[in-house]
Amino acid sequence: MSLPQIAGLELQELIGRGSCGAVYRAVKLDTGESCAVKVFGSMAISRKLLSIAMRGLQQMPGHPGLPQPLAFDFDNSPYFCAMPLVGFSTKDEEGHKQWETPTLEDCCGKSGPEEAWRYIYELCDAMAWLHRNNLLHCNLKPRNILLDDDQNSSIKTSDLVQGWIGGTHHFETTDHILYMPPDQVEHPDTLARHGTSWDVYSFGVTAFRLLTGKFPRGAEAYAEQVANHPLPQGAAYTLDNASMLHCVRSQPDIVWPAAPTTKWDARRKQIIGKCLALDMADRWPDLREVMHELEKLESDYLVEDAQENVEIEKGRQLSKVALMRAVALILCALMVIEGVWGLVYVRSVRGRAERAEGLIAQKNETITEMDQQINNLTQDRVSKVNELSSKLKEEREARQLANQNLQISQAAVDQFVSQLLQMPTGIGLEAEISKKQISDALIFYENERKRLKENDDLLPERARNYFNTAQLMLRRQQRPEAAGYFEKSKSALALLLKKQPGHANSSRWQELLGSVCRWLGTLKTEDGRRSEALDLFKQSVAALGPAVQGDPKNRTTRYECASAWYELGKRSRRDGKVTDAVSALSKVSELMDAKLIGEDLTVQEQFLVSRSKIEQGLAQRDQGDPDKAMKTLFDSMEEMVKLVERSGRNPEQAITLAEAYIEFGEIVAGKLGSNDAKEARSEAMNILIELVRVHPQWGEARYLLGRNYGDMASLDRDLGNPPEALRRQNMAVQTMSELVKLYPENTRYVIELAKHKSQNAQMLCDLGKAKESVPVAEEALAPLEALLKKDDAALDAMDRKACGILLAQIYGILGHSGEAMKNSALAKTSFSKASDQWEKLQTQHGEDEVIKQGLAWTKDRLSKLR
Repeated sequence: MSLPQIAGLELQELIGRGSCGAVYRAVKLDTGESCAVKVFGSMAISRKLLSIAMRGLQQMPGHPGLPQPLAFDFDNSPYFCAMPLVGFSTKDEEGHKQWETPTLEDCCGKSGPEEAWRYIYELCDAMAWLHRNNLLHCNLKPRNILLDDDQNSSIKTSDLVQGWIGGTHHFETTDHILYMPPDQVEHPDTLARHGTSWDVYSFGVTAFRLLTGKFPRGAEAYAEQVANHPLPQGAAYTLDNASMLHCVRSQPDIVWPAAPTTKWDARRKQIIGKCLALDMADRWPDLREVMHELEKLESDYLVEDAQENVEIEKGRQLSKVALMRAVALILCALMVIEGVWGLVYVRSVRGRAERAEGLIAQKNETITEMDQQINNLTQDRVSKVNELSSKLKEEREARQLANQNLQISQAAVDQFVSQLLQMPTGIGLEAEISKKQISDALIFYENERKRLKENDDLLPERARNYFNTAQLMLRRQQRPEAAGYFEKSKSALALLLKKQPGHANSSRWQELLGSVCRWLGTLKTEDGRRSEALDLFKQSVAALGPAVQGDPKNRTTRYECASAWYELGKRSRRDGKVTDAVSALSKVSELMDAKLIGEDLTVQEQFLVSRSKIEQGLAQRDQGDPDKAMKTLFDSMEEMVKLVERSGRNPEQAITLAEAYIEFGEIVAGKLGSNDAKEARSEAMNILIELVRVHPQWGEARYLLGRNYGDMASLDRDLGNPPEALRRQNMAVQTMSELVKLYPENTRYVIELAKHKSQNAQMLCDLGKAKESVPVAEEALAPLEALLKKDDAALDAMDRKACGILLAQIYGILGHSGEAMKNSALAKTSFSKASDQWEKLQTQHGEDEVIKQGLAWTKDRLSKLR
C-alpha cells in the first residue's frame, strides 16, 4: 500500500490509526528531523478549527507539555499536521520493526497515587496554559496524552480539536463519549462559549481514570457493551451513544472506590469531583481555576507541614532546656558533698600513706623484675595478635566481598524475576522480552552456579538459581532443559528441608518447592504424562499447605497454593476422579477468601477463582447435572470475560476463557442443540485464532484451536452441511499436523492428530470419497500403533485405553471404506483387526459400554462379509 505524498516530508511507515485519521513516522526533507505526521479524513475533522488551533499553538509562548506543530495544511488534500515524534522503536516477535508511543492509557489504575497525581498536575498545568492563551482541546483523554522522558514535563498533550465538535460530519465514538460532558454531546456547536468547560470535565474523567482505572460514570454500561460485542485485540468499539449518554446522566454523583486517606487527599478529590459536575454552572469555568485550586492546596499543605515541624522542634528544645537545668542542680549538689567528704578523707589517708611508703620501697624491686617479664610476654603477644589481626582482616575483607557479590546477585535476580512476573507467562508462551536479556540472565546464573555448586550452606541460593534458570529456559522454548533445572531445584529443596526441618525460612522453601512441583506438573500435563502430572500436583499442595500455615498472611503463598489446588482439581476431573476434583477445587475459594486476606482480590486472584468455578461446572456436568453445570459455567464465564477485558486481554486468561467456551459448547450441544453450541465454539475460535497469530509457538493455543475446528466440523455435519464440515475437519488436521511438527514427542498432540485424521477419513467416506479416505486413515494408524508398543510412562492406563479404542475405531473406518470401494479383502482384513483390538481391550479393561458396543458392531459387519 502506497504512502500519502506530502511536499517537504518523506513518510516512512504507519505507526498508528484512530477515528480521525492515520499517523506516520516521517522525516522533514529540509532538516532531516524525525516527526509524526497525522493524515486526516476530511469528514472526521473541522478543518477551520484545526487550522486556528495549529496556528495558535505555533504563535503562543512555548510550554513543555504542549508540543508545537512543525507543519500543517488543512486547505489542500491530503490534510495533515506534523508534530515532534514521541516514542521508541521496538521489534515484534517476528523481528519486524515497529514504533511504540506510550500514553497515559497504559497508566490508568496501574500507577501509584504519587505518580498518578504528578501526571494530573502536569496535565492541568499544560491545559491551564492552553486556556490562558485562548485555545481549546475538546478531545482530552488518556490515549491523547503521550508519555516522554522530557525532564521538564513527562506528558505531551496531542490531538487538539479532533473530537465531537461543531463542523465534524463523521466521527466514530468509542469510549470517547465517556470523556465528554453531556452538554458537549448534545450541543457540539457551542464550542466557542463552552469549550473550556468541556475540557474541565474531560480533565476530571482522565484524572479519575488515572487514580482508579475506572470511568466515573457509565463504566458498567460500557463494560457490558464491550462484552456483548467482542472484537479482535486492538480494534475499536463503536458504542450506542444514546444509551451511554442516558447512563451518564442517570448518575449525577460520582463515587470513589476508596475513601480519602488524608484531608489533603480529600481536598484533591473534591477538586476533581467539581470538575466532573454534570451541570456546567457547578463546574470550574476553565482549567486555570483548577490549577489555582491545586496550587492553593499544595501551599496550604506546605504551610501546615512547616507549622507542625516548628511545634515539634519547639517541644524538643524545651525538653533539652529542662534536662540541662536538672543536670546543673545535680552537679552542684555533688560538688558540695565532695568538699565535705574530702576533708575527712585527707586526714585518714595521711596516716596510711606514711605506713605504705615502707612497704612500697620493699616491693619496688619485685615490681621491676615483674615489669621486665611482662614486657617480654607483651611483645610476644603483640606479635601474635598482629599476625592474627592481619589474617582476620583478610578473612573479613573476603567475606565482605562475597557478601557484596551475593547481594548484587540477589538484586539482579529480584529485578529480573520482577520483570518477568509483569509479562505474559505460561508453558509454550514466549514472554515479550528480548533474547539478549534472556541470554545475559542465563550467563549470569551459570556463573553463579560455579560459586554455589559445592557449598551446601548455599543450598537455598542454589535452588532459587535452578528455578529461575528453568523459567528462562521456558521462554527460549527449551522445555526439556527447563524440566531438568526444575528437577534440580526440586532435589535441592528436598535436601534442604531434610537437613534443616525447623529452620526459620522453612515456609519460604516449602513455597518454592510447591511452585517447582506445579511447574513440573504443568510440563508433564502438556507432554501427555497424566499420572506423573497428577503426582506432582499432589506434591505441590503437600508442600504449599505447610507454607501457608507457617505464614498465613503471605498473600503470594496463598495464591500459589490456590493455583496448585486448582491444577490438582483440573487434572483429577480429567482423569475421571470427580469427587477428588470437587474437593480440590473447593480449596481455591477457601484460600482466596477476601475476608481472610484482608483486602479486595486482585484481577489475577479473581481470575483464578473464576477458573476454579469453571472447573466446578465441568465437574457438575461429569456428575450428571447438566442444568447446574450450565448455570455455573455461564456465571463464571461472564465474570471471566470482564476480567479478561480489565487485564488487557492477558494471553493465559484468554486461552482459559476459550477453553471454557469449548466445554460450554459441549454441554450446550447435548442440552440445547447444535446451533447454540456452534455459537459458543465460534467465540472460542475468535480468541484462539488471535492467540495463535500472536504466539505461533504456543502449543496449548494450537492444540485447542485444532480441537475446536474438529468439534465445529462435527456440529456442521449434524446440521446437514457436509462440505463445511469437511473443510473445518481439514483445518483441524492441518493445525494439529503443524503442532506435532513443533512437538513430535508430545503424546497428547500425536493422539489428537490421529483422532482428527480418523474423523476426516470418516467424513470423506460418507461423502462418497472412500478411495481418498483410505490413505488418511492409514496415516492415523501408524503413530497409534507405535505409541502402544512403547513400554514407558508416556501413556498411563487411561491413555492406553483411549489410544486402543481410537485404534479399533480407525480399523473400523478402514473396513467401512473397503466396503464402500467394494474391496472385500481390505474390508475383511480391517474388520478382523478391529475385532481383535476390541477383544484385547475387553480383556484388559473388562466390561465397558463403549468397548462392548464397538465389538458387537464390528462382529456384525464382519459376519455379513463372510
